[in-house]
Amino acid sequence: MSKQEEYFLEAESEEDDEASEDAGAKALEAIGLRTIIEASITQVASGDVAAAYRPETLSAFAAIKAINLGDYVALRNELKKACPAISLTELDTAIKALTKRSAPQTHHSFAKQALVDLTVMGSYPVFFEGALYVVDPYTNLWVPREESGLYEIITRHNDGHHLCRREEDYRGIMACMFAVAGRKDFFAQAPTGIVTSKGFYRVTGTNITVEELTPAHRQRVRIEFAPRDQPTPLFDKFLEETFRSDDPEEAVQQKRLVQEIAGAVMLGLMHRHQKAVLFYDPYGRAGKGTLESILRHLVPDNFTAAVSPFNWKNEYYLMSLAGCRLNVVGELPDDEQIPAAPFKSVIGLDPQTGRNPAGRPVVFVCQSAHVFMSNHLISTRDHSEAFFQRWLIVEFPNSRLKLGLPIDSEISRRITESELPGIAHWALEGAQRLLSQGKFSESKAHVRLMEKWRRTSSSLEEFIAECCTLGEKLRFKRKDFYDQYRGWCKLNGRIPFASTKLKEMLMHNVSLGVTCVERNGYETFKGVGLKEGLIKASKGDYDF
Repeated sequence: MSKQEEYFLEAESEEDDEASEDAGAKALEAIGLRTIIEASITQVASGDVAAAYRPETLSAFAAIKAINLGDYVALRNELKKACPAISLTELDTAIKALTKRSAPQTHHSFAKQALVDLTVMGSYPVFFEGALYVVDPYTNLWVPREESGLYEIITRHNDGHHLCRREEDYRGIMACMFAVAGRKDFFAQAPTGIVTSKGFYRVTGTNITVEELTPAHRQRVRIEFAPRDQPTPLFDKFLEETFRSDDPEEAVQQKRLVQEIAGAVMLGLMHRHQKAVLFYDPYGRAGKGTLESILRHLVPDNFTAAVSPFNWKNEYYLMSLAGCRLNVVGELPDDEQIPAAPFKSVIGLDPQTGRNPAGRPVVFVCQSAHVFMSNHLISTRDHSEAFFQRWLIVEFPNSRLKLGLPIDSEISRRITESELPGIAHWALEGAQRLLSQGKFSESKAHVRLMEKWRRTSSSLEEFIAECCTLGEKLRFKRKDFYDQYRGWCKLNGRIPFASTKLKEMLMHNVSLGVTCVERNGYETFKGVGLKEGLIKASKGDYDF
């Protein structure tokens, strides 16, 4: 026999001996455990029911269960025969709880214990957008816990443990807490409404009800006053003077739109419609600052931000939008192109990555309402539907400077001090209408300004507005169209788009309804033609 064979035979013999010793040890252990349980059964049979739930009995049951499940079941049945009043379900629950307490200690088990300590009224903590939310027992709101507070809980239970001695251990436990408590859709499933001093105002498309707030409402935002159906003469006068128009219908439409915007801001609905709001005032001092101030009063200060879209490429600025309900930016520059890609990504509910200084990256979806104020239509290189469809424009046509009217710098303060509950009720009605319609109300001012914005930001849009007509039966050779467009640009000092870019823009602009077809070997635009008298084209060129 070779030395190698001798080695393997010797090793197998040692393994057999170890297995035999282990089996023998378990058998002896089982005998001792059975003795403990049988003694408890005798005590139970004599009337001492509590003996079944003593720690040594439960520990013996748990150990027997780990060694031999059959013996465990048999002993449970003997205990039940000794005292039919004993609940085996309660016994199993007690044994399971004991097993959990005696489970091996790890960062994961430390984290779960810390989360149990943070559980309020059965509501387990939730990790959402970089923060751990717990229920405030005094308000029933879900509030974020500071990391310093989480460290304190971990320290109280585990400080000095061999698995909790270094900074890395604390961070590891906290990371486990966040992983265990992560629930992305938890707050998205909350009912629509707002928490006030009177309770939770639940808003649907059909009614508004007031309920006592509970953790089940999953609410994080509270305003410190209650909406009330009351007269608001100062606010009504402000709206009337601000949106007065030669077209009464346009004034009514703008006020309806503003009401829905206010409701969407207060209840956190704006992100569902993937819209940003532009308060447009070409002259100044027309009321947009006053309205902006009133909107701010409908949202608590700690849920507001002022992050310009020109900074949305920066992860530190982006982090300010996590958990935010209202983002208001005073004035946008008129000499810079808005960064369209970050803008569409944030408004379009794409996941964003933000970071606090020295903090870990946080992935979140921005659910803020964005209100921008400007004296000009924003500069952009993006002429796509995906960009322009993200906007709601509210026009402020009555500049007090232009009209020579006195300027009341205290109007916002006076309105909010005396009429805020009534304004909140007005906003709730706007939110109810928005939910019922499923979209914001139509506004002729918005349509008119969007058309103007498209024209001024695109030489192609302006050329079509000035020189073309649209219609399903109209036809225009692509080459002839481009020649006319390029000539118009030269005449008006505009820089023309390249021919391929022009075709792409026409095809992607759904509102124009222009398509490109081939006829008699020529690429031809279908749905557009030059206005009468600007060109003489042979009938055969466009005769389909």
